[in-house]
Amino acid sequence: MKLEVRVVIYTQDRELRAWLVDELPLISPTIEARAVDALDAATAQLLIVGIDTLTLAEIDRLRALTIPIIAIGAARGQ
Repeated sequence: MKLEVRVVIYTQDRELRAWLVDELPLISPTIEARAVDALDAATAQLLIVGIDTLTLAEIDRLRALTIPIIAIGAARGQ
């Protein structure tokens, strides 16, 4: 089966991270979901980010990306 989507998950919430990594492949076996410890979208086709703890610099990096992003939470001070 050919891989369709590479999803990269970045969040400080360990329970959310584990849940997403476990559940996304159940939607389709062609979804690869992996968690990262640093904000890195180099290999992602979709980025899921918990934005509660992001710095303004990290949020600006997200805004510069051209891939789809799902943001979970609320940015501080914005």
